[in-house]
Amino acid sequence: MADDKNIMNQNDNNPEEKKDESHEGLAIGMCLGTALGLSIGQILFHNIALGMCYGVGIGLCLGTAYDAMKNKKKADGDAADEAENKQDAEAEPEEKKPESGEK
Repeated sequence: MADDKNIMNQNDNNPEEKKDESHEGLAIGMCLGTALGLSIGQILFHNIALGMCYGVGIGLCLGTAYDAMKNKKKADGDAADEAENKQDAEAEPEEKKPESGEK
């Protein structure tokens, strides 16, 4: 029984380490693509089903691109924060040693 608890504790993920990997861009792209595909399909192709297929495909591509840009910006921001923290740590002045005349 104690081994089961140890295994469960090892599998628990720390919420701070958990990355936000929501793919909301896919859902938004699919919804917008479907809406645009319906209207454009009716206007250009006179076939709603064909327009929906094109719209969903284009929406998924654009949604994936949006997610990739969002994740890249987040990664760049994290890297910049780490670099800034490293510079701050290196720039901290050492404690002043009292000179021979000072007490």
